[in-house]
Amino acid sequence: MWLARLRRRGADRPDICPKCGGDFVHPVNWDEAGDAHLWVWLRCGQCETWSEGIFSDEALERFDRKLDEDTAQIAEEADRLHRNWRLTEAETFAAALDRDLIDVGDFSR
Repeated sequence: MWLARLRRRGADRPDICPKCGGDFVHPVNWDEAGDAHLWVWLRCGQCETWSEGIFSDEALERFDRKLDEDTAQIAEEADRLHRNWRLTEAETFAAALDRDLIDVGDFSR
């Protein structure tokens, strides 16, 4: 009976938090729950809710693709932020050199 409740509640959207409706959900643990279903323990990064559900392989394949897309988006943004940080750092260093605020003596022991 508890499996039926989990399957009904989880239906086919493991990517949506049952509490806040956010899509910052990620899988924490999983196990087989039949031939075409998995039990999945989930956590929402937005409201920190923990939940579980029984999901079809098809729903989890969609979820997996979404996680891959989100991961790629996060990596792209992290790369952009890193490039901007390094550019700002280089520009600041160049400006300090141009204004004679630093010289070779600042880097010797």
